[in-house]
Amino acid sequence: MVKFSDDDKKVSEFSGGKYFDEGVFEVEITDVKLGTTEKDSREFLEFSVVGIEENSDRSDSVRFWFSSPGAINFSFNRIREMFVHAAEESKKDETRTKFDAIPDTDKLEAAAKKVLVGTQQWLKVEQNTSRTYQKDGETKYSFDKNLTGYQPSLKKSTGDTPPNNTQPISTVDDDGNEQLISEF
Repeated sequence: MVKFSDDDKKVSEFSGGKYFDEGVFEVEITDVKLGTTEKDSREFLEFSVVGIEENSDRSDSVRFWFSSPGAINFSFNRIREMFVHAAEESKKDETRTKFDAIPDTDKLEAAAKKVLVGTQQWLKVEQNTSRTYQKDGETKYSFDKNLTGYQPSLKKSTGDTPPNNTQPISTVDDDGNEQLISEF
């Protein structure tokens, strides 16, 4: 039996604040939560992930948006892909049929918690050269994060810093949260 000390019970970040760098990483889904943005009530399903093996000290989250027809289609299909990836080979067609019967985001959240938590998937973190933000007076490129059921490849990153005349579309506050300046 292990006894817990007061130090063990202190609230701390799961991974000590270590996030994934640009690249492709095998991850495990640890949680799924349905949410909406405060400002404009855009709905999303957020997947929390933790790295596997040499990246086990890293964690992150990925949001799938349900805020426009294009986003709904992309999110529904990407999440379906993760369900199919997690299914046994002999049950992949049955999994597609069951997934397509999910009527709404509430049922999708419940199904994702039941089926996807604990599964291994792939996280891709990639620089987005068309989206920038301001932090500490500097314009920086944003990074896109995506979760998939298969190992994706990265586009070639420029590694450059954005030109000074680039108008940022978001800023990062003191807590590291990205705030949109304008919509696309």
